[in-house]
Amino acid sequence: MSVDNNRVLIFVNPRSGVGQARHIFEHMLSPQLKAASIPYDCIITGHTNHAKMFVSECACLQKYNSIVILSGDGLIFEVLNGILERRDRKYFLSHMPIGIIPVGSGNGLLASVFNHLNRNVTDMKKFVRHAMNAICDSKTTNRFR
Repeated sequence: MSVDNNRVLIFVNPRSGVGQARHIFEHMLSPQLKAASIPYDCIITGHTNHAKMFVSECACLQKYNSIVILSGDGLIFEVLNGILERRDRKYFLSHMPIGIIPVGSGNGLLASVFNHLNRNVTDMKKFVRHAMNAICDSKTTNRFR
């Protein structure tokens, strides 16, 4: 199994945090991806475990070479659990980069990682911009392939 394209799978949780994920996707990330000519499919989650079910059951997951999540911690764990339920999980765990744009109310995973690194995230808008830039840069330079 191999991934030979640059298509991104994006999950957006419209209810995470203060409900800004969809706005950030539509007005910030989507235009940036389009400007960089990066193809993507976006799924706006509609219920708990929506992303988990999609990832675990999607027969065409190999058409994507990365996943981007706009959410708080919940959707991150859904996607990881969906991958872990797959028979081909070893392939996707080693070949499918997951980008996170933290738009939850607490972003505990991000806070924990940054605390461990002795860093502080004080300007979330700036961090989101940097996360989007890193995702787009990695796609245009094929850094994660």
